[in-house]
Amino acid sequence: MDVIDSDTTWGRRSSRYETDVRALRRYNRLLAKTARAGEVAVFIMLVTAVGGVAKVLWGTNFENGIVLDGTTNVCFYDGNTGQIRNVE
Repeated sequence: MDVIDSDTTWGRRSSRYETDVRALRRYNRLLAKTARAGEVAVFIMLVTAVGGVAKVLWGTNFENGIVLDGTTNVCFYDGNTGQIRNVE
């Protein structure tokens, strides 16, 4: 059997170096709650990003257009109404 050096923290049984089990449990609970909060935050951000992409893809009218013919008249084609109007 090896002799344990009494000047190290491994050799002392009751000293100021003794680990507080209650503090470790509290710290572990804190880390678990923080990890859970991070998981929820990532889920919320993911759902928000997917919703934003869906809104852009299905909510945007890609048939709008701007007509430039080289003059000072600029026309805008509205894809929702099918009308062309002069923009100044």
